[in-house]
Formats: sequence, structure tokens, C-alpha cells
Amino acid sequence: MTLEVWPIHFDAMVEVLGPGDEPVVADRELAYRFPLELLEPTGVTRITLPNLQLLGWMVADLADVEAGLEHGDICTAMVVNGPAVSLCYSARLTDYTAEAGLETLKDYRGRGYAQAVFAAWARAVRGTGRIPFYSTASENTASQAVARKLGLVRYAVGFSLE
Repeated sequence: MTLEVWPIHFDAMVEVLGPGDEPVVADRELAYRFPLELLEPTGVTRITLPNLQLLGWMVADLADVEAGLEHGDICTAMVVNGPAVSLCYSARLTDYTAEAGLETLKDYRGRGYAQAVFAAWARAVRGTGRIPFYSTASENTASQAVARKLGLVRYAVGFSLE
């Protein structure tokens, strides 16, 4: 999906940032909220400090995940034959909200794992009194498909210029 409407003064913004050696890059992001009703998924594991090793090679820095869990981050995973193959985590966390980050190993995509860990994460976030939300690049159609399958509602489109 592309951004349907650009800001009125988009061309002027690009002109102010240019002319330089580097082209101006415009990033577009779609923001979603979770519906009030979410299915309770089965087969999802809540990642905690004692079972952190399940993330194995799916996460580059386990120490970073460990620190996040100690500060209230929520992490859910689909574990298949030992290690996690799909993961949803708190990419951003405040006292009131949590933004989902989602990863599924390439060989395990298209099996419903992303939707399951996504829903489990959102339910767990709500259990803390926070509001779960999600955002993704407008070019990431696979991520948008996961959001659509869970019934997430797009509430904003943002963009940035570099």
C-alpha cells in the first residue's frame, strides 16, 4: 500500500532538504490499533528470563532482550522443535502503551505463527493496563497482511524525510 495523499507542502519540504549529494528519502509508516476482541491463540510461549534460551539464534543480542524483560517488556514466541521460529516483542514500551515488533523466520512464514504470537503479545500487553499498537512501513505488504488477518485497524499514516 502506498500513501494515498502526500502532505500539501511535500515538494517544498523536499526542496528545503535538498540539494545535496544525497537524495532525500521519504519513509512512510502505517499505524494500527488492535481490536478490542482478540482470539486467544494456542501453542504460544511467553518468553521469560528462565526460558530466554528458546530465542537462540533468532535474536542477535540476548542480553538486550534480558534487560528488556527485567524492565517489563513482553515477548511471545512460537517454538517449533526446540527454538523459537516466530517472535513478537515490545519494540517500544511506555507506562501507557507498547508497540509490537514482529519477526518470523523465512522458512516458517505463511503458517499462522505471526498472527498467533501477535495476538498473544497484545493480550499480555493489555493485561498490564497498556494499550498495544503496531506500525509498519507502507511498502511492507507481508506485515500489513498479518495486521489485516488479526483485524487491526489503521488509525494513522506518518512519514519522515531524511
